[in-house]
Amino acid sequence: MPPIHWGRVGDPIKPSMYDYYAVSKIAAERYVIESGLKYWVSLRQTGIIGEAMAKIRDAIQFHNCIDNVLEYVSDRDSGRAMRNLCAFDADGTLDPSFWGHIYNIGGGENCRISTGEMYEAMYGEIGFTSLDSVIEPKYTATRNFHGQYYLDSDKLENYLHFRNDSMQYFIDEYLKEIGPAKDFGRMMCRLPKGQELMGSIIRKTFEPLYHSEHGTKHFIEENMEDHIEAYWGSRKAWEALPEKYSRLDRFTDWDKVVVIDHGYDETKPEEELDLDDMKKAAEFRGGVCLSDEMIKGDWKTKLKFRCAFGHEFNASPRLVLEGGHWCDECERKSWNYGNRAKVDPFFAQVWKPLHDEDETREYPKAVSETDIDK
Repeated sequence: MPPIHWGRVGDPIKPSMYDYYAVSKIAAERYVIESGLKYWVSLRQTGIIGEAMAKIRDAIQFHNCIDNVLEYVSDRDSGRAMRNLCAFDADGTLDPSFWGHIYNIGGGENCRISTGEMYEAMYGEIGFTSLDSVIEPKYTATRNFHGQYYLDSDKLENYLHFRNDSMQYFIDEYLKEIGPAKDFGRMMCRLPKGQELMGSIIRKTFEPLYHSEHGTKHFIEENMEDHIEAYWGSRKAWEALPEKYSRLDRFTDWDKVVVIDHGYDETKPEEELDLDDMKKAAEFRGGVCLSDEMIKGDWKTKLKFRCAFGHEFNASPRLVLEGGHWCDECERKSWNYGNRAKVDPFFAQVWKPLHDEDETREYPKAVSETDIDK
């Protein structure tokens, strides 16, 4: 979330609370990076715009905060990226330096948009000049959702040359999905009180989603304190939200970039990375590098670390520095972000700007990748 809404590969891994889909991706990526394969790559897929997204009717749409941002990519461009990877590799034109790294798949500047801006574009096409009758701020989360603009998505574009679409592609797919309702909405929105009537019709379609198991109204009405804290910070913070969309205090400084410090000298050539770099990086993460030796420039061989909570684990420099991963035991045990931020300066960069010092609730995880063997 703003003001730290620009990011890159190597920033701290921080899946949203209750997002086991993200947790599974993190576990899978760790296994791929540490697999020992000679030719591996991890492509981090962003939100995919297209026909499928236009059809979404799920409570997750209310988890997507108004001031959240995403650098989307289209379904067609994602497919083109995979096609080009295979084709360029097959015909020998893929630069060998592509392999053994992690990349963000993003559509670039033309696919960057905040959730509020996207709603304004979508409903503006129907004729709404105000979203007060459509969007209920009190039932839209203000935190705990995934999204950012990428500082580094051009890296993948330079290898695979896949970008073609913009956010207009999604707007076009949305208009196709609603069909005749588009013209009806435009007609109604021109009439006196027409926008209020259209807004009430749309809101009625939201009600089943609000009250579903993962619905935001369900969290509030059932007084689910852990979920309320996760998605709004506190009930007091939720109560302070305005009733109307137009009264929200919106963020506007989208171009300002806060770069996350990765805790080592990124200007050094990869072949110069040494044990001293790794010890400093571990300290910046609140831990210790326990290994006594390291081959200079070796990003693949695992080193031994201890995190701030005393867990010992093995991880390669590639996983830690380029991947942004850290202790696998902490990752699979719980979302313990408030306490971690107190002892881990690296992670604190993506927590403290958005949270109060006393936000230290630990959210236990119900399942992890180790459970597949049970």
